[in-house]
Amino acid sequence: MALAMNYIRQIIHDVFVVALVTFIVYFFADLLKPGFVTNYINLNMLLLFVIASGIATILLTGDGK
Repeated sequence: MALAMNYIRQIIHDVFVVALVTFIVYFFADLLKPGFVTNYINLNMLLLFVIASGIATILLTGDGK
């Protein structure tokens, strides 16, 4: 059971890191050329996903204190 929980924690952490890096890259790409990303992807939804996965990462990797 603990081994499965460690896998889940690692996956959620990896999802957070990938989503955060993706958001940062898309954000700066859209700053350099307006409409390059936002014509196809809503960055607000991606930001909400980054925040949600960040909260999940904090809650699951906390030591329970």
